[in-house]
Amino acid sequence: MALAEVLQGLGSSQTLLTVLSLTLGIITAYLFVNRSSSDRLPPPVKGNWPIIGPTSFWTRRWDFFQEAARHSINGHFSFHVGQHKVVGVTGDEGRKVFLESKQLDATAG
Repeated sequence: MALAEVLQGLGSSQTLLTVLSLTLGIITAYLFVNRSSSDRLPPPVKGNWPIIGPTSFWTRRWDFFQEAARHSINGHFSFHVGQHKVVGVTGDEGRKVFLESKQLDATAG
C-alpha cells in the first residue's frame, strides 16, 4: 500500500520537481568529483562546462584551439568532453610527444 501511495505522489508537480532536482544534483556532483585533474595535466581552459565541455569546441574548433593555446602558458591545455579528458598540445615538443608516446596507441582507439 505504501508503494501505491508513492507512485500516486509522483504525479504531483512538487514531488516530480524534487525528484528531478535530486537527480540533477547527483549527476552534477558525480561529474565534478570525477573531473578532478591530475597534476600532470595542463591547466583546463575557461568555460569547461560539465558534460559538454567548452561550447566553442563544438562550434568553432580551430578558433577554440588557437585561443586556448594563446591563453595557456606553454601552449598546452586541457578540457573535458563528458568524462573524457582531452589534452591539446602545440609546437614541436607537443607534436613529438603525440607521435612518439607509447601510451598513445592510435590503433587501440
